[in-house]
Formats: sequence, structure tokens, C-alpha cells
Amino acid sequence: RGALDCYCLLYFTVLSPHGVTVAWLRGVRATDPAVIGAFQTIAQGVGLLATFSTPKLSEAFGVRGAARRANAAQLAFNVLGVAALAAGREAAVLG
Repeated sequence: RGALDCYCLLYFTVLSPHGVTVAWLRGVRATDPAVIGAFQTIAQGVGLLATFSTPKLSEAFGVRGAARRANAAQLAFNVLGVAALAAGREAAVLG
């Protein structure tokens, strides 16, 4: 239980988009603060979802199968995010 609490705190602080990412979105991309807030909230929710779903996925698919599925999902979302930023449509993905 303690490790799960630590992961939750990690997603609420360190891994949530902040700092340089937010400064870049505000300064360079001139992204609306409401969109950035939605982006941070969604990222925190996904982090929590991953924390709680990992044991179930590992049980269902084995550790390697769960890791492969998680990596594939992560890659797909990264590709979508980069494509949206390249097209100047980050609001479509972020909010």
C-alpha cells in the first residue's frame, strides 16, 4: 500500500506536466491557461489510472505482455501529441 501511495504522489508532483513544459506552452505556443490546466489534470488522471491498472494488466497478460501493451499505448499517445504540436493543433489534443 505504501508503494502505491508513493506512486500517486509522484504523479501529482514530479510527472505531471509543469515547469519548462508549461512555460513553453504559455510563452512560445501562447496556449490558453485553461487548456494547460486540462492537460495537467488529464496527465495526472492517466498517471493514477496507470498506477492502479498495472497490477491487473500484469496479472492478465504477464509482466512482459503488460509492458508491451503499455509501451505501445505510450508510443501511440506520443505520436498523436507530436503530430498535434507540429500541426499547431495542440488544443485539439490537450483540451
